[in-house]
Amino acid sequence: MVKEYASSDTIPPKFVACKELLNSFLKLPGPEGKVIVWSNFIHNIDSLSNYLKTQGIHNEVLYGATPVETERDQDGMKTREQIITGFHDAQSPHKVIIANPYAVGESISLHHACRNAIYLDRNYNATPFIQSKDRIHRYGLGKDAKVNYHYLVSKDSIDLAIHEALAYKEERMQMLIESEEILLFKVYKNEEEEFNADIAELIRIYHAEQHS
Repeated sequence: MVKEYASSDTIPPKFVACKELLNSFLKLPGPEGKVIVWSNFIHNIDSLSNYLKTQGIHNEVLYGATPVETERDQDGMKTREQIITGFHDAQSPHKVIIANPYAVGESISLHHACRNAIYLDRNYNATPFIQSKDRIHRYGLGKDAKVNYHYLVSKDSIDLAIHEALAYKEERMQMLIESEEILLFKVYKNEEEEFNADIAELIRIYHAEQHS
């Protein structure tokens, strides 16, 4: 869903739109009531975090300056591991994370904890965008689980051009993934000498899963 809004001279309208979306989700129980907000810009992350706190919405931030477990400092900042663990805790009031897609790697899985993502801003780089979507939509998610992506798009700005470009790039990448045959499987089909039966079966299963 794309959220459009008019310009404002006071609080950035995107912040207000984000707050309204958050309030609609936070009243829900379980993963449906938790949200990750994505932004590419550190200033936006810090500013949104401070604004939401003034509105009574507790949140944590995940970006380059957030320490990992081996980098604990004297300031008492929460580590990435502590933030993610708290986010997965069903009893925790910690229901909102504001994150930079470049800092939240593929090893971080949030799909069991969260069903909602809000994109405050994006750029033309499709790879971190698609990877960020996968943080809450991964293998193991129940078939009936509904995942929500909300894109905040400003009127009369570059946001719409970026939104359309990313949609096109994502569609093209998906088409290539689904249509391109696995090179190893091509070799297997064309090779005169038979593979070991176990290896051949593994390749057959992998190929079938990729095209199911």
